Amino acid sequence: MQITNNKNIPAFVELWGKQNSEYSGKNQGDYITVSNLLDSPYRRYLKNKHRNVEVDITKLNNLIMGTAIHSALEQVMENKDEYLVEERFFENFKTEKKKWRLNGQFDLFNKGDKILWDYKTCKKYARNDPKRLEEYKNQLAVYAYLLSENSEYNYNDITIKNLLIIKDHSQIRDNFDSMIVKEYPLPSKEETKKIIIENLRKHETDRKYCTMEERWNDGTEIAIYEMLKSGKRFRKNASKLADNQIEAQKWVKRKGLNFENLKFEIREDDDTRCEYYCFYNKFCEYYQENH
Repeated sequence: MQITNNKNIPAFVELWGKQNSEYSGKNQGDYITVSNLLDSPYRRYLKNKHRNVEVDITKLNNLIMGTAIHSALEQVMENKDEYLVEERFFENFKTEKKKWRLNGQFDLFNKGDKILWDYKTCKKYARNDPKRLEEYKNQLAVYAYLLSENSEYNYNDITIKNLLIIKDHSQIRDNFDSMIVKEYPLPSKEETKKIIIENLRKHETDRKYCTMEERWNDGTEIAIYEMLKSGKRFRKNASKLADNQIEAQKWVKRKGLNFENLKFEIREDDDTRCEYYCFYNKFCEYYQENH
């Protein structure tokens, strides 16, 4: 990645960005990191093909915030015998087509209570988003697998937890804490190995696009607005978001509502990740054809 500074951001910020934008994990050829394993195969392809993509420092605020918090917590915990901090482990895997070298670096492991931690700086919606939390859980489970294969710690004895640091939290408006601990049930070791193998197989395809889920596109939904008691206008906020027409009709029937007092709005979701969070969209065939 080549960092540019087209908005004349102070030079010390640019220097910090350049020093912290290089990813330490091995992610080319037969090597693949845990985060890339669980991500889109096409994004990994684009990352490796366009490693010198130009990105302005103003687009790296999420990276800067996340790295700063990780660095601060790492400094507090390093050189303490009861913790493993920012350890990277490797393990070999084999599919029907290829041999792989998986590597992953977790944030913290407490040797005493055997809790494996991963820190996440995220927006408030992520704390209750099933898809995002499933991703976080799978990432921790794979880290636990790598740890157990490279140390004396038994996989089944490990507890996996996230520390979620909510970056858009408002002390005034929000009725929840700005830091949240999420603990997940640890999948069996066999389940976690299956997750690893299934995702490795995805990276063996020649797929030249990201799926809707990988593009953070939830598809079409139907917003249902109820009429106010005055009968003059509809509510500002939707009473229900339905994934399809059948779900919308069932909700209306269950609530005993009159269709004449309802407004229906079809919402098409955006490719949020492509549009705002992908540095490689300029090289992506799908993005160029659809945006």
